[in-house]
Amino acid sequence: TKGIFGTGLLLIVIAGIVSRFHPPVPSLILVSLGGLLVLLAPVNARVERRHALRREREPRPLALSWRSFAEGPLVQVAARIADLVIATPPPDGRPMAPRHSDARAERGLVIACDREEAAALLRANAGWLPGGTAVVAVPADTDARALRGRRVVALHDADPAGCALAARLRAARAREVADAGLLPPPSDGGLQVLEGAPARVPEGLEGDLSPEQIAWLRSGRRLELATLGPRAAVERVIGAAERLERSRERVPLAPAPASQAAAAP
Repeated sequence: TKGIFGTGLLLIVIAGIVSRFHPPVPSLILVSLGGLLVLLAPVNARVERRHALRREREPRPLALSWRSFAEGPLVQVAARIADLVIATPPPDGRPMAPRHSDARAERGLVIACDREEAAALLRANAGWLPGGTAVVAVPADTDARALRGRRVVALHDADPAGCALAARLRAARAREVADAGLLPPPSDGGLQVLEGAPARVPEGLEGDLSPEQIAWLRSGRRLELATLGPRAAVERVIGAAERLERSRERVPLAPAPASQAAAAP
């Protein structure tokens, strides 16, 4: 805008100089162009302001993926800061005491992550998780049948493989599955969006995602858990675990068989 306004004023000044030595026609042309640019400057200022507001509201693609960042700048920072940790402070306004986590529990809650780095983040914050919680990484190329019969919380990125994690766990006959992962907008709108090439979407997502969300995944866009802070990731897991507990409490008890009821004192 400043450049347009300055160019307009410069043309008007040049027209005044030219008018002293040349016929008035060139001066009129320069004055007309300069006046047009001066009038155009406020319009351009409004357009620039509208674009700036749009950039503030909408997420923009990152230049680096999480893997590139973790293998480059993050490694350099970790080398300089020996005591770098991923500890999670208590959420504001809701005190939360650390809970003991026993990763050797055989029948407790399992948190299944689609990436090893997400599992490492939760293990670093194991004291905040419900007691008896185990954290495992279940990438797309691994078998999830080891989680058969378990109560599982799925934590994943909003990409085709990650959004298919809950369906994979149900197909592996997990007893209960709660999805704590990221989902395509508008479910998690406002997070940092990564752009990529069009992607293939696994089958079986129709029950978990809308057609618009599936189309969003096919476009190559994705959301990564790395854009969240550790506290936000842990809170998503705790919220999903609490939903599992509430669903268990709502299950009605089956009535006792007639023979047992007759034998009861």
